[in-house]
Amino acid sequence: MKTNVLAAVSAAALAICSGPAAAQDFGFMNNAISSDILHDSVFRDLPKRKVGRNGSLGVKGSAASGSPRAGLTAPPQVGAASLSFGYTPSDAVSRQVEHEMYARLQKNNPASAAAMKSLFERHDPVDGYQQIARNFGVPTRDLAATMAAYNVLGWLIANGEQQPPRGALSAARSQVAQIIAQDARYRSEDFRRKLDEEFMRLFFSIYAGWEHGRLREGPTERRAFSDGVNEMWKSMFGKDLRAMELTSQGFRDRG
Repeated sequence: MKTNVLAAVSAAALAICSGPAAAQDFGFMNNAISSDILHDSVFRDLPKRKVGRNGSLGVKGSAASGSPRAGLTAPPQVGAASLSFGYTPSDAVSRQVEHEMYARLQKNNPASAAAMKSLFERHDPVDGYQQIARNFGVPTRDLAATMAAYNVLGWLIANGEQQPPRGALSAARSQVAQIIAQDARYRSEDFRRKLDEEFMRLFFSIYAGWEHGRLREGPTERRAFSDGVNEMWKSMFGKDLRAMELTSQGFRDRG
């Protein structure tokens, strides 16, 4: 992954997901995220979903070309992996989501809320996420792709890996698409828009902590961060990232 986008981020701004206390316990992140994400079964069920032979994204008008389709145009049981989970961006919604994340975190962890705000003020989290996503050819402004990227990032950190296998991100996106296509909430463009804005910010926050550890911390601190991310996934999503494999066909349970 390219690191220039985060090279100048200060250690203080990364306090949200670095440092001894946060590295050991990511429980405070439960306060930052919305109830639409917390304990959702999407990540828990990923290994149960099979990907087609080509493992392709199947996204028509992907945002990588700047033209995502704005909505689901087929019933969820038909071609789930080929459906678009795109939306039309809204500056007002982007600001609203960020404000709500600060407010939720402020209630129980003011220091982490201040650190998140500082990080986002120094580096636009959406621009940061999109740059990282484009490095891997991941569509942007597509909720299924963002959710897949978030889970892949967590898996990489928890398992001490630096790069996903070839085709893994596309396959993971297809797995996510199969699951969320069955949930009527995701047929709402407003729901997709808000959730994607939130996932991009969550991704960027954790990625920043990962990069900080890779560039500035020692093995002990990096291991503590890795352990913390895995514990966060178990707490928030009911899934042990170290109990899963990531392959060109997506996620699957080990064994």
